[in-house]
Amino acid sequence: MHWNRDETFSVTDAQPSAEAELRRRRRVYTVIMAIHLVGFAVGGSLYARAWWTGLIIIIVTGPLQWIAVLLANAAPRRARRRSSFVPKALR
Repeated sequence: MHWNRDETFSVTDAQPSAEAELRRRRRVYTVIMAIHLVGFAVGGSLYARAWWTGLIIIIVTGPLQWIAVLLANAAPRRARRRSSFVPKALR
């Protein structure tokens, strides 16, 4: 691989560490599942009194479990590379 001397790298271009990525995935999964469980419990308790409200809450929070798993298993984010292009007139 040939390196260009004019090409510069930035610390912000670095990928997050494996531990940081795992922490982020766990946090996302935990938050979404907490919302799912609270919504499911509220929807279940409301179902006995106002069945339509409880049913709507259960239907809305139902897919959150699936979404949480998809986001937790998603590939790590890729850092966008900044263009280091500088016109010759400005060098």
